[in-house]
Amino acid sequence: MLLVNKEALMQNLKFYVNSWAHQELVFCYSVTCSASSTGIQLTLHQKQTGFSLKLILQTAAGCLRICEFKLEEDPRLSRNSASLYEAALIEIVLHSVLLSIYCAQLQHKEEVIFMVTPEDAADLMPIEDLFDSQSSYLTAFGKRHIFTLYTNSFYLDDLIDHVNSIKVMLGQHLWSCQRTDRVLRNYLQHPNRREESLLSKPRPLYPRPKVHLEENVIFFPRVLTL
Repeated sequence: MLLVNKEALMQNLKFYVNSWAHQELVFCYSVTCSASSTGIQLTLHQKQTGFSLKLILQTAAGCLRICEFKLEEDPRLSRNSASLYEAALIEIVLHSVLLSIYCAQLQHKEEVIFMVTPEDAADLMPIEDLFDSQSSYLTAFGKRHIFTLYTNSFYLDDLIDHVNSIKVMLGQHLWSCQRTDRVLRNYLQHPNRREESLLSKPRPLYPRPKVHLEENVIFFPRVLTL
């Protein structure tokens, strides 16, 4: 079989995504799984933005290969809040990579190899330092970029540290932006932001006192866990 039983895989993936600590995420996620002619298709959905990221997975000797990494996003969010738009892109890409690592672990593979088009590779560049090696080559189908991650215990601690660093930098960015970004500030203050849609018309979410520019409505980010 290409991968483990589809139903078992779907249950494992849902459990893994649901295990992500919501207080450590800017957005909420769900995952779907289906079969395609080229492999297993996983799609990570970002609830509040409507963004999604599709991965096509193939198994090979000793590794899990990602032959497609397709991000679908809505530019309307960038017009409402550039800082939330950037955060949404970085977070969904990062957690799609974590999802691929988890799939590799389920398959007892010690490498994840992304073999993607230049267009797909551009979405990985904001977190390029996470990868152990990068290269590119020409195929009959055009240029492909190769990003490699090692998932065995020798490399995993460094990987987790690097993921935490990216999360902290993302939190620091939002911490600095929310003083002047009303949409971001309202979203972070929302009492039930897991149900909020960021593509609706920006509006005050509930009455609140005036906030001076030097004040922040979220705390400075702490170190997060994977």
